[in-house]
This record gives sequence, C-alpha cells and structure tokens, in this order.
Amino acid sequence: MDKKIKILVGYHKPAVLLKSDILEPIHLGRDLLTKASKDGKMSQEDYQWMLDNMFGDNTGDNISSQNLFFNELTALYWAWKNYAKLGNPDYIGFMHYRRHLCFDLNNTDTPDKYGLLYADNLDSDYIDKYKINDDVIKTLLNDNDVLVAEKTDLVTLGTGNVYNHYKTADPKLHVSDLDFVVDLLSKVHPEYKESVDEYLQSRYGYFTNIFVMPKNLFFEYCEWLFNILFACKHLIKQDVYNIQEIRVLGYISEWLFGIFLTHQKKSKNLKICELKRTFIRQDDIINLPNYRNEAYPIVFSVDNNYLPYLAVAIRSLIDNIHSKNQYEIFILEDKLSKANKTKIQYMETENVKITFIPINSYIENFDSSIFYLCDHFSISAYFRFFIPQIFKNFDKLLYCDCDAIFLKDPAELFDIDLQDNWLGVVHDTEAIRYIFTNKKDNYYTEKLKLKNPKNYFQSGFLLMNIPKLLEVDFEKKCIDKLKEIKTPRYVDQCILNFVCEDNVLFLDASWNVENHLMIFNKDISTMLPYKIYVEYLDALKSPKFLHFSGCIKPWQDPSSYNAHLFWEYARKTIFYEEIIYRNQKSFSNVVLLPQKKFYKNFLQKIFSMKTLKVNNKTFKVVTILGIRIKFKRRKK
Repeated sequence: MDKKIKILVGYHKPAVLLKSDILEPIHLGRDLLTKASKDGKMSQEDYQWMLDNMFGDNTGDNISSQNLFFNELTALYWAWKNYAKLGNPDYIGFMHYRRHLCFDLNNTDTPDKYGLLYADNLDSDYIDKYKINDDVIKTLLNDNDVLVAEKTDLVTLGTGNVYNHYKTADPKLHVSDLDFVVDLLSKVHPEYKESVDEYLQSRYGYFTNIFVMPKNLFFEYCEWLFNILFACKHLIKQDVYNIQEIRVLGYISEWLFGIFLTHQKKSKNLKICELKRTFIRQDDIINLPNYRNEAYPIVFSVDNNYLPYLAVAIRSLIDNIHSKNQYEIFILEDKLSKANKTKIQYMETENVKITFIPINSYIENFDSSIFYLCDHFSISAYFRFFIPQIFKNFDKLLYCDCDAIFLKDPAELFDIDLQDNWLGVVHDTEAIRYIFTNKKDNYYTEKLKLKNPKNYFQSGFLLMNIPKLLEVDFEKKCIDKLKEIKTPRYVDQCILNFVCEDNVLFLDASWNVENHLMIFNKDISTMLPYKIYVEYLDALKSPKFLHFSGCIKPWQDPSSYNAHLFWEYARKTIFYEEIIYRNQKSFSNVVLLPQKKFYKNFLQKIFSMKTLKVNNKTFKVVTILGIRIKFKRRKK
C-alpha cells in the first residue's frame, strides 16, 4: 500500500503554483491580510488570488497572525495542530515557493557555495529536470525515512562553523539571541547537550527548514520546537528590532532544526537522504504567449520615473504603423504602480496589445552592487540582459529604449535575416565621435578590450536573435563581464559591446538616430570618421527611430533640437500635463544651447562700454555706435 505524503509549499504572495496530489500550497500569514510586512502591503487583488488558489494557515488552532515573527513556521504549526485536515498523511514535509528539493539523485549539476542550483522559471522543464513529481518522491520515501536539504559547508562561506555563521553572516542576526535559546534548550532538554555542542561547532549546517519526515517524527519535532520558541518570545524586541530583525525566532528555528536532526541521527536508526536545493530566480506569474507570426513583438524596459516618456514612444508607434500590421508590446518593469500600468494599457488598440512583465525577481537574485549606475542611467538599463530567458519562446524581437519616438513602421525589420548574428544594431555615433576626438583615452581598448572601438554600437535599439542568444548563454556572459568591468562607462551598453562585438549585423542608421549630437556640437564634420559622418547625416534627414539619448531631453528643454517632434506625440497622451508638471523647473532654466555662444558674443558687441573724459571727469557710457555698420553688413 502506498504511503500517503503531503509536502506543504509556503507562499506569501502570488507566484507560479507548484501543486499536485503530494505538493500542497499554503498561504503563510493569512491573518495579516494586507498589513505591512517585509514585502510591503498585499493588494486586495493579490489577496483574492491567494484565497482562490490555496488554503491558509489561519484555520483551527493556529499562529497565523504571528507570521511576521515566525516566518514559515506558521505553516508547520498549522499542520501539527490541524493534521487531519491534510488527510492524516504518513509523511509530512515543507518547501518554499521558490526553494525546492531536487528529487533527482542522479543530478550532476554543481551547487554554488550556498548549496543552491539556480533556474530562471518554474515551468515544465524545471519540474522535469529536478524530478519534482509525485512518483519520484514516493520512490525516495520507500528507501529513506527523512529527506532533507544538503548541508552547507560553512568553511567555504568563510564563517567556519554553525555558531560563527549566526554570529557573523548577517547583521540582522544577534548572537545573544541564539545564546539565550541554546542555554534554555540545554536546561530544558539536558539530553540534547552533546548534540548542541556537536552541531554548533560543526563546519556543516542544515538551513531553510526544508524537509520530508514521518508523521511521528514531525509531531515530536513540532512539540520540541514550539515549546522552546514560545518560551523565548521576549526575544522579539519590537521597540528595538526592525522588520527583519523581529523575525528572530524564525531564523533561530533553522539552527534548532540542525540540532534536532543531529540528535535524531544519534538516538534513532534513521535513514536520511540529503538532496540538492534549487532556487527559482523569477517567481512572478507570467503567461507569455508563444511567438505569433502575425504579431511583431517589441520590448521596452521602464521604471515609474520614465513611464510618461514610454507612453509617448508607444503613441508614436501607434501613429506610424500600417493598419494591416499587428504588434505585441511587452514592458519589462520594476514595481510599477497599478495606476500607471492602467494608464498605459488604456492605449491599446486593435493593432497593438500591451503586456507588463515584472522583472524585479531577476534583479533581486544578484548582488545589487554589481549593477553600476552613473549619470542619468537607471537599473532598468540592465533589463536587456534577461530578455532571451524571458522570451525564450520567441524567434526574434525588437528591443527599444523609451526615450525615443518612431517615425516609421518597424515591420520591415522583422524580414531581416540575422543569420548567425546575435543582434541587429546601429553605430553609436556619439561614442564614436568621442573615441575619434579623444585618441588618448584607452578605456575602449584597454578596459573594455574592444577589437575595433569605431564599431561601438548603441544598445537602445536591438533586433535580437533569441535562439542564438540562448545558445551562447547570453545572460551569463553579460553578468560575468559586468562583474569583471565593475564600472562600465555606459553601463549595460559597454557590456553588450564586448560580449557581442563579433556577432552583430549593422542595420540602416536611420533606425537609431541619436538626436543629442546636434545639441552639443555646432559642427561634427571633423569629429567623425567620414563614413560614419555621412551615414549619420543621411539618417538625420529622414529618421525612422529618433532617439533622445544623452542628458538633454525634449521634456527638459522644449526648444532643443527636434523637440517639437516629441511634443507632437506627447500631446496625444494622457501623460501630457504630467510631463509638463514634472519638468516645470527645467523649463524655467531653458537656454538655446546651439546658439548660446553666438548670442553672448553678439550682445557683447552691440552693447559695449566706453570711457569718456570731460572736464577732468571720467564717465562710463554704453554705446551701440560702431556696431551698426558691421550689423548691417552681417544682415546683408
């Protein structure tokens, strides 16, 4: 007869569901409803999704309202006290919504130093690879008593042993709290004294409260664990600790689990199987459609600050596409407000569908310090690195910056055969101008190590060959190079130029015309290689994609070069007044940049100061005499 097994999968927000006869999602801290937590308040819409898709930890005897302090333990307490509601299984376990056990004993992947195997999405490929299915789990429990996450080598992490790991690994942990709990444990359960000392001095630790164990052992564990923790509730110092630190008992429970397991190994003849742990980078619910030949995919990335200008870019696209063409716009976003999303989706037409793709989970899984920022750049510039993984079902797509406008239908680009090239790109005329006029600057050759810096391309308009980028592990190449360079001058663009240098196809320059060259440079004829100069002038005559790159934007200076084209489309969006309001301070400081020097010299010549001496008295007089003839000649 098959053993009955239930593994709770803890969720605290909407995410891709892992659910089967064995795997049971549970909402952690449901009694908190929309109260503030470390993740912010949950919207009513998200809360309803949780109600519809899983049961909560707040029925029967429960500690759901204390989830802020006990973390995932509220699920374990609920299971202990309400076991019959789970069908009274023979085995009970727990995993997190993005941390799972790899049930494949033959998996040969090497975990990182934290003991994790990473995956981008929870999908069928992930489930198949790590054998997260009921039949495999049953087979493992036919041969083992306990399944647990592999222990972590703390010498590799630099903390040495389990005790020092609590003491030094994280500033939100205070070792005095652990000392108190361990001292209490030794007094209440003196039989654990040897196991306590052995485990805390061990170089290996069991973390994250991930396990599967027999029912009777689970009951013994919960009674032992919660008796200790409830006796230590005074450690939750709400008037001293911040929202992370007050989770002290949840953190300490991970150390207690290791002590319990160490003791059980010594006192019982248990067969314990250690399994690798997996971690999902992208946990948000994303239903991406497969690439459809009748719709052209365009991807933007944006944050709340640049959203109004994205609306202008979308408006310009809508106004310039052929009525027979269909477009799907995907917007990579980092925590956009619901109100802003609604405003953008209001722009949808019969030809243009708009979908938002949350990307914060990708960024959060890397040390934020690696994403170097400078000048006007924001972290959304790095979203390009993750496009191939997010859109792996697509063949080809167009990525565009949002500080730009379309002046032609980009449909023709999708007929271009990229062959084995990874990207279709356009030269960065400004960067090449700088390289050409600053020959002593060795950044591009020495630090970036480009073979031909004069082929440096602009990353704000990319035709992307998705299968090829996946094949070469584009994301990893970019992240590795970013860690090496550390402070790229033009953030992600420098990284893309190095990674893709020999694998790009140059598009017609009219598809990414950098507008700001005409703002800052009176005469660029001597500042560029002749070929690039001619290419740029031809593109400037009839741009198809006008890019307001650089630090002077048309919304900052409405009198700047080609700004009128931006405002033509801005007036057609519901963000028009907001754009004006946001930039009213900038408007008061507007100067006519291209003509500033001329006007200054001209005024100085017209209004000159002369000194006159009359009857031994000196006078200062302003005169325009002497300039009139020159002025007439200039006018003529």
